[in-house]
Amino acid sequence: MRSILDQTYPNIEIVIVNDCTPDNSMKIIRDVMAAYPNRVNDVKIVNHTVNQGLSASRNDCIDAAKGDFLFFLDSDDWIDLETIETLVDKQHETNADIVSCQHIVNEDELKPNYIEPHYPSRDAMLTHYLTQGWHHELHGRLIRTSLFTTNEIRFIPGCNMGEDWRVTPMLVWYAQRIAFVDKYFYHYRHNDNSICFSFKTLERRSELARQTYQNFSSLFDFFKNKDRKYADVVINCCASMCFQILMGAISAKNKDLFLEFRKTMLDFPKEVRDTALSPSHAVALRLPFSYRIEVFRHSIAKRLKN
Repeated sequence: MRSILDQTYPNIEIVIVNDCTPDNSMKIIRDVMAAYPNRVNDVKIVNHTVNQGLSASRNDCIDAAKGDFLFFLDSDDWIDLETIETLVDKQHETNADIVSCQHIVNEDELKPNYIEPHYPSRDAMLTHYLTQGWHHELHGRLIRTSLFTTNEIRFIPGCNMGEDWRVTPMLVWYAQRIAFVDKYFYHYRHNDNSICFSFKTLERRSELARQTYQNFSSLFDFFKNKDRKYADVVINCCASMCFQILMGAISAKNKDLFLEFRKTMLDFPKEVRDTALSPSHAVALRLPFSYRIEVFRHSIAKRLKN
């Protein structure tokens, strides 16, 4: 909150979503705001009556915001004080629809993270994101609000894993100009209790796998009638993700998840399956007793490794 309120660029509207937080976040916000009485009117708080998750919260941010540009800042991260002013200056200079900056991960020490390359074109940027390279995160970017509103881009409520990988390419697809500031402004805090790392139960891991895959497959639906080149990249990523989920289900001895995504894998065109699978996996998955085969294969591989 302080990193936003102390920005050198003053014309900022702050939208906060209280997604039924169980901790003392809202008290912290009230305490901080008490030290900034002149900024009270700049802060808008959206209160959920039930916990809805990250994607629904981001949708509410988009709907509540009145500014021409959005900047997403995760609740445990922070930004340098000249971040917004520098990104706005670059936007005025280039008339870009998206202006990005570099990230730093804050763990034991400051170190560069997500070192984003200088893309020679929008196509290069989009291709990089779609191949699941890093840098597709939504945070740390100044984004023209109309990219969301005019093109009806929304996050899928309840799908809180892989949501950036789905939405950022959509925004880039519609962007006319992109720009980049090669400064490490965004401070990302690694948190072992975050959504990304909270794989505590079998049911939780299964649900996050389904959410991730739904975001991936939705992006294929987005591109299939727009550009076949990008759609082909995405469907191969979907098949690769499907295989990862299958192997994770074997490792976790989760037969239901395995059978669910086995069906999904078999629904891919043969040429896509052949890209994602080794010949032995391709044969095994077609057999009705494939789960037992893969469990046996996994058990043998684990013994050999030990």
